[in-house]
Amino acid sequence: MRALFPKRKSKLSAASKAISAASVLLAVRDGQMDDKQAAIALRQAVGLQWSLLTAVQYLSGKEAIGALIQLPEDWSVDGKDKSDLLNALLIANDMCANLHPSAQLTAGVLLPAFKKSAKS
Repeated sequence: MRALFPKRKSKLSAASKAISAASVLLAVRDGQMDDKQAAIALRQAVGLQWSLLTAVQYLSGKEAIGALIQLPEDWSVDGKDKSDLLNALLIANDMCANLHPSAQLTAGVLLPAFKKSAKS
């Protein structure tokens, strides 16, 4: 049976999605945007209904990890280099693994837990 509502896919490459997600996560970390602004930026960049939670979950997956690792060592755009993006991967993996004690990461606990973690 054919799906009535086919799953939408972004027209971006895995690297472009990962770079967008990492850039937004780093901006949130640095206090340059909040979760609502992050969602708007992600939706504009990726073309899907992404949120900060979606970006973090994507960055902790093998598609994003592989895409960012394959970037050239001298890659740099808008003041961010490959090491910044790899740092975002580490942040995302740590968030998914450790930020909520019940190991159930949801949008309702993501930003408060992230802010608490960033202050430590």
